[in-house]
Amino acid sequence: MSGTRSSENNDAELEAWANWVYPPEFYDRLSKIHLTEGALAELDRRNAVAKTNPVIASTRQCVTEEEDDVARFARHGGPDLMDVCNYGYTESRLVDTLDKTKQLHPDAATTTETKTTESTPYSANFEQHLADHGVHATYSSQKPANWAEIRSVVTQRRPSLSSSQFSEGAFNRFEDENDRAKNKADVMAHAIPTILDSNDRCEHRRAEGRNVLFDNLAPLTDATVTNPMPDVYYGARPDDLARPIRDELGPNIMPSAGHDLPLAPNFFVEVKGPNGSGAVANRQARYDGAVGSRALHHLQNYGEAEPTFDGMAYTYSSTYISGTGTLQLYAHHSTAPVTKGGQPEHHMSRINAWAINGNADSFRHGVTAFRNARDLAKQHRDGFVQAANGTVQREQKEPKQISQSAHVPTDVGQSQEQPQEDAGEKQTKRAGANKKPAPALGDTKNRQINPPKRRCPTPAVEVSVRLTRAAKRRRCAAEV
Repeated sequence: MSGTRSSENNDAELEAWANWVYPPEFYDRLSKIHLTEGALAELDRRNAVAKTNPVIASTRQCVTEEEDDVARFARHGGPDLMDVCNYGYTESRLVDTLDKTKQLHPDAATTTETKTTESTPYSANFEQHLADHGVHATYSSQKPANWAEIRSVVTQRRPSLSSSQFSEGAFNRFEDENDRAKNKADVMAHAIPTILDSNDRCEHRRAEGRNVLFDNLAPLTDATVTNPMPDVYYGARPDDLARPIRDELGPNIMPSAGHDLPLAPNFFVEVKGPNGSGAVANRQARYDGAVGSRALHHLQNYGEAEPTFDGMAYTYSSTYISGTGTLQLYAHHSTAPVTKGGQPEHHMSRINAWAINGNADSFRHGVTAFRNARDLAKQHRDGFVQAANGTVQREQKEPKQISQSAHVPTDVGQSQEQPQEDAGEKQTKRAGANKKPAPALGDTKNRQINPPKRRCPTPAVEVSVRLTRAAKRRRCAAEV
Protein backbone atom coordinates (compact mmCIF):
# COMPACT_ATOMS: atom_id res chain seq x y z
CA MET A 1 0.00 0.00 0.00
CA SER A 2 2.81 2.39 0.79
CA GLY A 3 4.31 1.86 -2.61
CA THR A 4 1.02 2.61 -4.28
CA ARG A 5 0.62 5.85 -2.43
CA SER A 6 4.17 6.90 -3.14
CA SER A 7 3.53 6.44 -6.86
CA GLU A 8 0.82 9.13 -6.73
CA ASN A 9 3.63 11.63 -7.21
CA ASN A 10 5.15 11.22 -10.66
CA ASP A 11 8.87 11.21 -11.29
CA ALA A 12 8.85 14.78 -12.61
CA GLU A 13 7.32 16.11 -9.38
CA LEU A 14 9.77 14.21 -7.20
CA GLU A 15 12.72 15.38 -9.28
CA ALA A 16 11.51 18.98 -9.08
CA TRP A 17 11.20 18.67 -5.30
CA ALA A 18 14.68 17.14 -4.97
CA ASN A 19 16.26 19.84 -7.18
CA TRP A 20 14.38 22.72 -5.61
CA VAL A 21 16.07 26.09 -6.11
CA TYR A 22 14.76 29.04 -4.15
CA PRO A 23 13.62 31.96 -6.32
CA PRO A 24 15.38 35.33 -5.94
CA GLU A 25 12.48 36.82 -3.97
CA PHE A 26 12.99 34.16 -1.29
CA TYR A 27 16.33 35.74 -0.35
CA ASP A 28 15.03 39.30 -0.83
CA ARG A 29 12.35 38.73 1.83
CA LEU A 30 14.56 37.15 4.50
CA SER A 31 15.21 39.25 7.60
CA LYS A 32 18.65 37.64 7.82
CA ILE A 33 20.53 35.67 5.15
CA HIS A 34 22.74 32.75 6.13
CA LEU A 35 25.70 31.89 3.91
CA THR A 36 24.44 28.53 2.72
CA GLU A 37 25.36 26.92 -0.58
CA GLY A 38 22.08 28.05 -2.07
CA ALA A 39 22.61 31.65 -0.96
CA LEU A 40 26.14 31.71 -2.41
CA ALA A 41 24.87 30.24 -5.68
CA GLU A 42 22.22 32.97 -5.85
CA LEU A 43 24.88 35.62 -5.20
CA ASP A 44 27.04 34.20 -8.00
CA ARG A 45 24.04 34.22 -10.33
CA ARG A 46 23.30 37.87 -9.62
CA ASN A 47 26.93 38.87 -10.04
CA ALA A 48 27.07 36.99 -13.34
CA VAL A 49 23.98 38.77 -14.65
CA ALA A 50 25.31 42.17 -13.56
CA LYS A 51 28.67 41.63 -15.29
CA THR A 52 27.23 40.37 -18.57
CA ASN A 53 24.48 43.00 -18.77
CA PRO A 54 25.98 46.41 -17.86
CA VAL A 55 23.14 48.27 -19.59
CA ILE A 56 20.75 47.12 -16.88
CA ALA A 57 23.21 48.13 -14.19
CA SER A 58 23.58 51.67 -15.57
CA THR A 59 19.79 51.98 -15.87
CA ARG A 60 19.36 51.04 -12.23
CA GLN A 61 21.81 53.76 -11.24
CA CYS A 62 19.92 56.37 -13.26
CA VAL A 63 16.63 55.47 -11.63
CA THR A 64 18.01 56.37 -8.22
CA GLU A 65 18.91 59.94 -9.26
CA GLU A 66 16.72 62.86 -8.32
CA GLU A 67 14.34 64.04 -11.05
CA ASP A 68 15.91 67.49 -11.24
CA ASP A 69 19.38 66.03 -11.70
CA VAL A 70 18.14 63.71 -14.42
CA ALA A 71 16.43 66.54 -16.30
CA ARG A 72 19.54 68.75 -16.12
CA PHE A 73 21.71 65.83 -17.19
CA ALA A 74 19.45 65.21 -20.19
CA ARG A 75 19.56 68.86 -21.30
CA HIS A 76 23.32 68.56 -21.69
CA GLY A 77 23.04 65.59 -24.01
CA GLY A 78 22.92 62.73 -21.55
CA PRO A 79 25.64 60.09 -21.00
CA ASP A 80 28.24 59.15 -23.56
CA LEU A 81 27.24 55.72 -24.88
CA MET A 82 30.05 55.28 -27.38
CA ASP A 83 31.71 52.62 -25.22
CA VAL A 84 28.63 50.38 -25.32
CA CYS A 85 27.73 50.76 -28.98
CA ASN A 86 27.04 47.41 -30.62
CA TYR A 87 27.48 45.74 -27.22
CA GLY A 88 24.69 43.20 -26.79
CA TYR A 89 23.71 40.57 -24.28
CA THR A 90 25.45 37.29 -25.09
CA GLU A 91 24.09 34.08 -23.66
CA SER A 92 27.46 32.40 -24.05
CA ARG A 93 29.09 34.84 -21.62
CA LEU A 94 26.52 34.03 -18.94
CA VAL A 95 26.89 30.30 -19.54
CA ASP A 96 30.68 30.56 -19.25
CA THR A 97 30.33 32.50 -16.01
CA LEU A 98 27.91 29.99 -14.55
CA ASP A 99 30.25 27.17 -15.51
CA LYS A 100 33.00 28.89 -13.56
CA THR A 101 30.59 29.20 -10.63
CA LYS A 102 29.98 25.46 -10.71
CA GLN A 103 33.73 24.86 -10.69
CA LEU A 104 34.12 27.10 -7.63
CA HIS A 105 31.08 25.56 -5.89
CA PRO A 106 30.72 21.98 -7.16
CA ASP A 107 28.26 21.09 -4.37
CA ALA A 108 25.72 23.51 -5.85
CA ALA A 109 25.33 21.24 -8.89
CA THR A 110 24.78 17.90 -7.20
CA THR A 111 22.64 15.14 -8.61
CA THR A 112 19.03 14.43 -7.75
CA GLU A 113 19.98 11.50 -5.54
CA THR A 114 22.41 13.56 -3.49
CA LYS A 115 19.92 16.37 -2.94
CA THR A 116 17.22 13.96 -1.92
CA THR A 117 19.50 12.33 0.63
CA GLU A 118 20.80 15.56 2.13
CA SER A 119 17.44 17.37 2.02
CA THR A 120 19.14 20.59 0.92
CA PRO A 121 15.83 22.50 0.52
CA TYR A 122 15.66 22.64 4.33
CA SER A 123 18.66 24.88 4.93
CA ALA A 124 19.34 27.47 7.61
CA ASN A 125 17.70 30.07 5.37
CA PHE A 126 14.60 27.88 5.23
CA GLU A 127 14.56 27.95 9.04
CA GLN A 128 14.91 31.73 8.96
CA HIS A 129 12.02 31.89 6.50
CA LEU A 130 9.78 29.92 8.88
CA ALA A 131 10.64 32.24 11.76
CA ASP A 132 9.89 35.31 9.63
CA HIS A 133 6.42 33.91 8.88
CA GLY A 134 5.38 33.04 12.42
CA VAL A 135 6.31 29.34 12.40
CA HIS A 136 8.17 29.26 15.69
CA ALA A 137 10.97 26.98 16.81
CA THR A 138 10.78 25.15 20.13
CA TYR A 139 12.72 27.85 22.00
CA SER A 140 10.30 30.63 20.95
CA SER A 141 7.03 28.69 21.06
CA GLN A 142 4.23 28.85 23.58
CA LYS A 143 3.17 25.70 25.40
CA PRO A 144 -0.31 24.43 24.46
CA ALA A 145 -3.21 24.68 26.91
CA ASN A 146 -3.44 20.88 27.13
CA TRP A 147 0.29 20.41 27.75
CA ALA A 148 -0.11 18.56 31.06
CA GLU A 149 -2.72 16.24 29.59
CA ILE A 150 -0.50 15.39 26.61
CA ARG A 151 2.50 14.54 28.77
CA SER A 152 0.30 12.37 30.97
CA VAL A 153 -1.31 10.47 28.08
CA VAL A 154 1.91 9.65 26.23
CA THR A 155 3.42 7.95 29.29
CA GLN A 156 0.57 5.48 29.77
CA ARG A 157 1.65 1.85 29.48
CA ARG A 158 0.89 -0.26 26.43
CA PRO A 159 0.50 -4.06 26.72
CA SER A 160 2.14 -4.58 23.33
CA LEU A 161 5.39 -3.09 24.69
CA SER A 162 5.52 -4.89 28.01
CA SER A 163 8.52 -7.09 28.76
CA SER A 164 6.43 -10.19 28.07
CA GLN A 165 5.31 -8.96 24.64
CA PHE A 166 8.46 -7.08 23.55
CA SER A 167 11.40 -9.16 24.74
CA GLU A 168 15.13 -8.49 24.84
CA GLY A 169 15.44 -10.58 21.70
CA ALA A 170 13.01 -8.30 19.85
CA PHE A 171 15.02 -5.27 20.91
CA ASN A 172 18.28 -6.91 19.81
CA ARG A 173 16.81 -7.52 16.36
CA PHE A 174 15.81 -3.87 16.09
CA GLU A 175 19.27 -2.77 17.21
CA ASP A 176 20.94 -4.98 14.60
CA GLU A 177 18.68 -3.76 11.80
CA ASN A 178 19.30 -0.16 12.77
CA ASP A 179 23.08 -0.56 12.95
CA ARG A 180 23.27 -2.46 9.65
CA ALA A 181 21.40 0.24 7.74
CA LYS A 182 23.60 1.95 5.16
CA ASN A 183 21.15 4.65 4.15
CA LYS A 184 17.70 6.05 4.82
CA ALA A 185 16.01 3.48 2.59
CA ASP A 186 17.39 0.66 4.76
CA VAL A 187 16.14 2.38 7.90
CA MET A 188 12.65 2.82 6.43
CA ALA A 189 12.52 -0.81 5.31
CA HIS A 190 13.92 -2.57 8.38
CA ALA A 191 13.99 -0.35 11.49
CA ILE A 192 10.94 1.89 11.19
CA PRO A 193 8.40 -0.99 11.00
CA THR A 194 9.38 -2.00 14.54
CA ILE A 195 8.64 1.51 15.79
CA LEU A 196 5.33 1.68 13.94
CA ASP A 197 4.50 -1.88 15.11
CA SER A 198 3.48 -4.17 12.26
CA ASN A 199 1.12 -6.03 14.62
CA ASP A 200 -0.71 -2.86 15.63
CA ARG A 201 -0.62 -1.00 12.35
CA CYS A 202 -3.94 -2.40 11.15
CA GLU A 203 -5.70 0.30 13.19
CA HIS A 204 -3.76 3.09 11.48
CA ARG A 205 -2.98 1.46 8.14
CA ARG A 206 -5.96 2.98 6.30
CA ALA A 207 -4.93 6.43 7.54
CA GLU A 208 -1.24 6.20 6.58
CA GLY A 209 0.60 7.86 3.71
CA ARG A 210 4.29 7.69 2.78
CA ASN A 211 6.49 9.96 0.69
CA VAL A 212 3.51 11.98 -0.50
CA LEU A 213 4.34 15.42 -1.87
CA PHE A 214 1.93 17.95 -0.35
CA ASP A 215 1.41 19.83 -3.62
CA ASN A 216 -2.33 20.40 -3.28
CA LEU A 217 -2.28 22.65 -0.21
CA ALA A 218 -2.41 26.42 -0.11
CA PRO A 219 1.04 27.89 0.69
CA LEU A 220 1.69 28.18 4.41
CA THR A 221 3.94 31.23 3.93
CA ASP A 222 4.54 33.08 0.64
CA ALA A 223 4.92 30.26 -1.93
CA THR A 224 8.70 30.68 -2.23
CA VAL A 225 9.59 27.44 -0.40
CA THR A 226 9.21 23.82 -1.39
CA ASN A 227 6.13 21.83 -0.41
CA PRO A 228 6.32 19.38 2.52
CA MET A 229 6.90 15.69 1.80
CA PRO A 230 6.92 13.78 5.11
CA ASP A 231 8.30 10.26 5.22
CA VAL A 232 5.15 9.03 7.00
CA TYR A 233 1.96 10.82 7.94
CA TYR A 234 -1.47 9.93 9.31
CA GLY A 235 -4.79 11.56 8.49
CA ALA A 236 -8.46 10.86 7.88
CA ARG A 237 -9.73 8.72 5.03
CA PRO A 238 -11.41 10.82 2.31
CA ASP A 239 -14.61 8.78 2.51
CA ASP A 240 -14.84 9.51 6.25
CA LEU A 241 -15.40 13.21 5.55
CA ALA A 242 -18.52 14.57 3.82
CA ARG A 243 -18.06 15.89 0.30
CA PRO A 244 -19.12 19.50 1.10
CA ILE A 245 -16.37 19.66 3.72
CA ARG A 246 -13.74 18.40 1.30
CA ASP A 247 -14.87 20.89 -1.34
CA GLU A 248 -14.78 23.88 1.01
CA LEU A 249 -11.64 23.07 3.01
CA GLY A 250 -9.69 21.29 0.27
CA PRO A 251 -6.75 23.73 -0.03
CA ASN A 252 -6.17 23.51 3.72
CA ILE A 253 -6.80 19.83 4.51
CA MET A 254 -6.14 17.84 1.29
CA PRO A 255 -2.36 17.38 0.86
CA SER A 256 -2.61 15.68 -2.53
CA ALA A 257 -5.09 15.39 -5.36
CA GLY A 258 -5.00 11.59 -5.00
CA HIS A 259 -8.51 10.42 -4.19
CA ASP A 260 -7.42 7.65 -1.82
CA LEU A 261 -4.78 9.58 0.14
CA PRO A 262 -5.38 10.60 3.78
CA LEU A 263 -6.46 14.18 4.43
CA ALA A 264 -6.41 16.46 7.47
CA PRO A 265 -2.95 15.15 8.49
CA ASN A 266 -2.03 15.61 12.14
CA PHE A 267 0.74 13.09 12.86
CA PHE A 268 4.06 13.14 10.98
CA VAL A 269 7.27 11.11 11.01
CA GLU A 270 10.59 12.32 9.58
CA VAL A 271 13.46 9.82 9.33
CA LYS A 272 17.18 10.30 8.70
CA GLY A 273 19.76 7.70 7.78
CA PRO A 274 23.13 7.07 9.46
CA ASN A 275 24.58 10.27 8.01
CA GLY A 276 21.42 12.34 8.16
CA SER A 277 21.13 15.70 9.89
CA GLY A 278 19.07 16.06 13.02
CA ALA A 279 18.76 19.81 12.40
CA VAL A 280 17.20 19.17 8.99
CA ALA A 281 14.77 16.63 10.48
CA ASN A 282 13.74 19.19 13.09
CA ARG A 283 13.03 21.82 10.41
CA GLN A 284 10.99 19.34 8.42
CA ALA A 285 8.95 18.37 11.49
CA ARG A 286 8.43 22.03 12.31
CA TYR A 287 7.10 22.66 8.79
CA ASP A 288 4.96 19.51 8.78
CA GLY A 289 3.46 20.29 12.17
CA ALA A 290 2.47 23.82 11.16
CA VAL A 291 0.70 22.51 8.05
CA GLY A 292 -1.08 19.87 10.12
CA SER A 293 -2.05 22.34 12.83
CA ARG A 294 -3.59 24.61 10.20
CA ALA A 295 -5.55 21.67 8.76
CA LEU A 296 -7.01 20.66 12.14
CA HIS A 297 -7.87 24.26 12.95
CA HIS A 298 -9.91 24.62 9.75
CA LEU A 299 -11.63 21.31 10.40
CA GLN A 300 -12.38 22.29 13.99
CA ASN A 301 -13.96 25.60 12.92
CA TYR A 302 -15.98 24.25 10.01
CA GLY A 303 -19.37 25.93 9.88
CA GLU A 304 -18.40 28.71 12.30
CA ALA A 305 -18.88 32.34 11.30
CA GLU A 306 -15.60 33.39 12.96
CA PRO A 307 -12.67 31.03 13.65
CA THR A 308 -11.56 30.66 17.25
CA PHE A 309 -8.23 29.58 18.73
CA ASP A 310 -8.39 27.53 21.92
CA GLY A 311 -4.62 27.14 22.36
CA MET A 312 -4.86 23.34 22.36
CA ALA A 313 -2.45 21.02 20.50
CA TYR A 314 -4.11 18.53 18.16
CA THR A 315 -1.11 17.77 15.92
CA TYR A 316 2.07 15.80 16.63
CA SER A 317 5.32 14.98 14.88
CA SER A 318 8.27 12.70 15.50
CA THR A 319 11.82 12.51 14.19
CA TYR A 320 14.11 9.50 14.20
CA ILE A 321 17.85 9.77 13.52
CA SER A 322 19.20 6.27 12.97
CA GLY A 323 22.83 7.30 13.38
CA THR A 324 22.28 8.21 17.03
CA GLY A 325 19.12 6.18 17.62
CA THR A 326 17.36 9.34 18.81
CA LEU A 327 13.56 9.47 18.76
CA GLN A 328 11.99 12.87 19.48
CA LEU A 329 8.31 13.74 19.87
CA TYR A 330 6.67 17.15 19.40
CA ALA A 331 3.25 18.77 19.85
CA HIS A 332 2.02 21.55 17.55
CA HIS A 333 -0.71 24.16 17.91
CA SER A 334 -1.79 27.47 16.39
CA THR A 335 -2.65 30.80 18.00
CA ALA A 336 -4.46 33.89 16.75
CA PRO A 337 -2.60 36.45 14.59
CA VAL A 338 -0.70 39.06 16.57
CA THR A 339 -1.63 41.83 14.10
CA LYS A 340 -4.93 42.70 12.49
CA GLY A 341 -5.21 40.94 9.15
CA GLY A 342 -2.10 38.85 9.85
CA GLN A 343 -1.60 35.11 9.67
CA PRO A 344 -1.93 32.71 12.62
CA GLU A 345 1.15 31.85 14.65
CA HIS A 346 2.31 28.22 14.78
CA HIS A 347 4.11 26.69 17.78
CA MET A 348 6.18 23.55 18.33
CA SER A 349 6.84 22.02 21.77
CA ARG A 350 9.16 19.07 22.44
CA ILE A 351 7.40 16.44 24.53
CA ASN A 352 10.50 14.31 25.15
CA ALA A 353 13.45 12.56 23.51
CA TRP A 354 14.80 9.01 23.88
CA ALA A 355 17.86 7.06 22.75
CA ILE A 356 15.84 4.00 21.76
CA ASN A 357 18.87 2.05 20.56
CA GLY A 358 20.48 2.15 24.01
CA ASN A 359 18.56 -0.63 25.75
CA ALA A 360 15.16 -2.31 25.78
CA ASP A 361 13.77 -0.04 28.50
CA SER A 362 14.67 3.11 26.58
CA PHE A 363 13.05 1.63 23.48
CA ARG A 364 9.86 0.79 25.39
CA HIS A 365 9.55 4.27 26.90
CA GLY A 366 10.19 6.11 23.64
CA VAL A 367 8.04 3.95 21.38
CA THR A 368 5.25 3.88 23.98
CA ALA A 369 5.07 7.67 23.86
CA PHE A 370 5.23 7.59 20.05
CA ARG A 371 2.28 5.21 19.70
CA ASN A 372 0.25 6.91 22.42
CA ALA A 373 0.68 10.25 20.66
CA ARG A 374 -0.40 8.66 17.39
CA ASP A 375 -3.54 7.32 19.09
CA LEU A 376 -4.19 10.72 20.65
CA ALA A 377 -3.87 12.40 17.25
CA LYS A 378 -6.44 9.97 15.86
CA GLN A 379 -8.85 10.78 18.68
CA HIS A 380 -8.57 14.50 17.97
CA ARG A 381 -8.96 13.96 14.24
CA ASP A 382 -11.96 11.63 14.53
CA GLY A 383 -13.72 14.02 16.90
CA PHE A 384 -13.41 16.96 14.51
CA VAL A 385 -14.46 14.82 11.54
CA GLN A 386 -17.62 13.69 13.34
CA ALA A 387 -18.46 17.24 14.40
CA ALA A 388 -18.00 18.59 10.87
CA ASN A 389 -20.10 15.78 9.39
CA GLY A 390 -22.82 16.57 11.93
CA THR A 391 -22.84 20.20 10.79
CA VAL A 392 -23.33 19.11 7.18
CA GLN A 393 -26.18 16.78 8.12
CA ARG A 394 -28.01 19.55 9.98
CA GLU A 395 -27.58 21.94 7.06
CA GLN A 396 -28.94 19.35 4.64
CA LYS A 397 -32.03 18.68 6.80
CA GLU A 398 -33.07 22.32 7.13
CA PRO A 399 -33.93 22.92 3.42
CA LYS A 400 -36.14 19.80 3.45
CA GLN A 401 -38.05 21.09 6.46
CA ILE A 402 -38.55 24.44 4.77
CA SER A 403 -39.88 22.88 1.56
CA GLN A 404 -42.28 20.64 3.48
CA SER A 405 -43.67 23.50 5.57
CA ALA A 406 -44.13 25.66 2.46
CA HIS A 407 -46.71 23.18 1.04
CA VAL A 408 -48.98 22.97 4.12
CA PRO A 409 -52.61 23.74 2.89
CA THR A 410 -54.61 26.46 4.62
CA ASP A 411 -58.46 26.47 4.87
CA VAL A 412 -60.13 29.51 3.30
CA GLY A 413 -62.75 29.74 6.03
CA GLN A 414 -60.29 30.07 8.88
CA SER A 415 -60.34 33.15 11.07
CA GLN A 416 -57.87 35.98 10.55
CA GLU A 417 -55.75 34.88 13.52
CA GLN A 418 -55.29 31.27 12.30
CA PRO A 419 -53.02 32.03 9.26
CA GLN A 420 -50.77 34.05 11.56
CA GLU A 421 -50.44 31.06 13.89
CA ASP A 422 -49.63 28.78 10.92
CA ALA A 423 -46.95 31.20 9.79
CA GLY A 424 -45.43 31.09 13.25
CA GLU A 425 -45.37 27.29 13.17
CA LYS A 426 -43.69 27.32 9.75
CA GLN A 427 -40.98 29.64 11.02
CA THR A 428 -40.37 27.30 13.94
CA LYS A 429 -39.99 24.29 11.64
CA ARG A 430 -37.75 26.20 9.26
CA ALA A 431 -35.39 27.25 12.02
CA GLY A 432 -34.73 23.68 13.19
CA ALA A 433 -34.11 22.19 16.58
CA ASN A 434 -30.96 24.24 17.29
CA LYS A 435 -32.46 27.59 16.26
CA LYS A 436 -34.44 30.02 18.33
CA PRO A 437 -38.27 29.52 18.11
CA ALA A 438 -40.35 31.91 16.06
CA PRO A 439 -41.43 35.02 18.02
CA ALA A 440 -44.91 35.27 19.54
CA LEU A 441 -47.64 37.02 17.64
CA GLY A 442 -47.50 40.06 19.89
CA ASP A 443 -43.70 40.34 19.72
CA THR A 444 -43.55 42.85 16.88
CA LYS A 445 -39.97 43.78 17.70
CA ASN A 446 -38.52 40.37 16.81
CA ARG A 447 -40.89 39.35 14.05
CA GLN A 448 -39.20 38.70 10.71
CA ILE A 449 -42.10 40.04 8.59
CA ASN A 450 -43.66 43.27 9.84
CA PRO A 451 -47.02 44.24 8.25
CA PRO A 452 -47.60 47.91 7.31
CA LYS A 453 -48.31 50.02 10.34
CA ARG A 454 -51.87 51.25 10.64
CA ARG A 455 -53.97 52.86 13.38
CA CYS A 456 -56.07 50.24 15.09
CA PRO A 457 -59.75 51.23 15.81
CA THR A 458 -60.55 52.04 19.42
CA PRO A 459 -62.47 49.21 21.17
CA ALA A 460 -66.23 49.79 21.55
CA VAL A 461 -66.15 49.42 25.34
CA GLU A 462 -63.55 52.14 25.67
CA VAL A 463 -65.59 54.49 23.42
CA SER A 464 -68.74 54.06 25.54
CA VAL A 465 -66.82 54.86 28.70
CA ARG A 466 -65.44 58.03 27.17
CA LEU A 467 -68.94 59.18 26.06
CA THR A 468 -70.38 58.59 29.56
CA ARG A 469 -67.66 60.71 31.18
CA ALA A 470 -68.23 63.52 28.69
CA ALA A 471 -71.99 63.57 29.43
CA LYS A 472 -71.34 63.85 33.17
CA ARG A 473 -68.99 66.80 32.61
CA ARG A 474 -71.65 68.58 30.54
CA ARG A 475 -74.32 68.08 33.27
CA CYS A 476 -72.00 69.42 35.94
CA ALA A 477 -71.26 72.50 33.87
CA ALA A 478 -74.98 73.17 33.33
CA GLU A 479 -75.81 72.98 37.04
CA VAL A 480 -73.08 75.46 37.87
